Amino acid sequence: RVAVEVSARADERYSGGPVAAAAPAAGAPLAPGTRVELTVSTGPAPVSVPDLTGSTIRRAHARAAEGHLRVSVAERRTDREVPAGTVLLQTPAAGAQAAPDSAVRVVVSAGPARRVVPELGGQDVARARSALEELGFTVRVHEAPLTPLRERSPVVARQSPAAGTELDEGTAVEVWGL
Repeated sequence: RVAVEVSARADERYSGGPVAAAAPAAGAPLAPGTRVELTVSTGPAPVSVPDLTGSTIRRAHARAAEGHLRVSVAERRTDREVPAGTVLLQTPAAGAQAAPDSAVRVVVSAGPARRVVPELGGQDVARARSALEELGFTVRVHEAPLTPLRERSPVVARQSPAAGTELDEGTAVEVWGL
């Protein structure tokens, strides 16, 4: 009869489960009462997930590869503040442990949304401002000075850029009211 002791350790050569080492070696003759040590592989050791947020997607791929991980783009999301191609979020989080060659899912900025400037001519300036702000534009209003003869709210007489122009969210649109 032999005494068997089993332990476990990470081993890059074997996935979880197989015996990675034995002592005495396999095939060695055993005397009764000999102690046999078996070491079972738990698979490759986990790796630490790097912080990819704020990196360009190209740099994120390189940093992940250095840590024996892959990058998977889960989503592209418009963002007014963050340039296109920059990692916004990641899963798992930086510092977490992950299996080698597993994927870090990232959300990447698509940059600011593109919007079409609407036709504003003849609209009340306050309504035109509100419509532009809802689309994400900044608004610059130029109004003619108030005169005693003006009885109504100013209306848009001119706009720049012209209706139908596609702009990045956050871009300024100017309106002139009379």
